[in-house]
Amino acid sequence: MHHRLAAVCWVVFLHLFAASPASPLTDKTLHGLAGASCALMTCAVVSALIPSEPAEKGSFQRSITVAASGLGSAVLAGVVKELLDLKGFGRAEWLDLAAAAAGGLAASSFVLAASRLASGREASGRPLEPVFASFGVVFALPPGEALLRRLFGRRTGASSD
Repeated sequence: MHHRLAAVCWVVFLHLFAASPASPLTDKTLHGLAGASCALMTCAVVSALIPSEPAEKGSFQRSITVAASGLGSAVLAGVVKELLDLKGFGRAEWLDLAAAAAGGLAASSFVLAASRLASGREASGRPLEPVFASFGVVFALPPGEALLRRLFGRRTGASSD
């Protein structure tokens, strides 16, 4: 059941936030990717810190804790970004926060499903933390590039005079 929900959330996430090759990523897409990245990186760290338990003893609670921590970090990152925008860093928009939360929800749903499917496999030497972290890094690249272009693009244009 959980893996179906996560699969549906993942497909919806990709549909909403994926850009075609002809169109650049939108602001909301970047916020969604940033939220997903925060969630995945947090899930990787929290999953590594919480000891694995046998499938019959609390593995569902562990999976929920890991996924909830990821969602919480995505929402927190969205709130912090919007507070910075209110202080003059950018233009604050509630939809940016919603996009970050949606990205975090999609990624956390994926983590929950993957954790449930793989429960008991950690003992076989195949932990999921590197997978979560690597997807988190990949999802952080487009928002990071956009931020760097925004921060340093102005200076480059001004210094070329």
